[in-house]
This record gives sequence, C-alpha cells and structure tokens, in this order.
Amino acid sequence: MKPWITIVVVAYQRYLSLPIIIHSFLTQNEPNWKMVILHDGPDKKHQSIAQPYLDQYPNIEYYQSPKRFNDWGHSLRQWAIEDLIDTPWMLLTNDDNYYVP
Repeated sequence: MKPWITIVVVAYQRYLSLPIIIHSFLTQNEPNWKMVILHDGPDKKHQSIAQPYLDQYPNIEYYQSPKRFNDWGHSLRQWAIEDLIDTPWMLLTNDDNYYVP
C-alpha cells in the first residue's frame, strides 16, 4: 500500500531525540505513512542511531546533506519538498517533537 503522508523530520545532532520521534510514529494507529529523516550535514553517530530503524522499517528513509546549512532546517525542508516527497500529504516537523497516538 502506497503511503498517503510523508513525515519530514529535520534533525541536527540530537542523538536522544531521534528514537523518540521515530517511536512516536511507530505507535500511531494509522500505518499508511513514510518518514524521511534529514540530518543537517554528515554525522556518523546520528546515522548509526537511525540505522536499526532503517533496517527494520522500509517506510523510514534517512538522508544527510553533504554540508551543514546551519539555517534551522529550511534548506533541508526545501530539499524534501522538491525531491523526496511523493505522497499527497506531508508533515514538516523537527526531531525534538513528539506525537501521541
């Protein structure tokens, strides 16, 4: 089933927040979504935290920008809107948010 909403998560070195936002969507009642996590600049530690989720859940994608934009995620959101979203709906959020089921 093709997802109907893309959750765009902008992230930057909040290592403890990443699992929390991922789990907040894994516990939702609506299963028809995909998540695109965008990290501002290369960061091996952040990617290593995301990797177990990427391996287990095919609806979660992870990208890192080749350089740090340092613009509070605006360039990352634009990247997602222009190139990564293929669903009718999207939710733009940050990695330090939490959504209840």
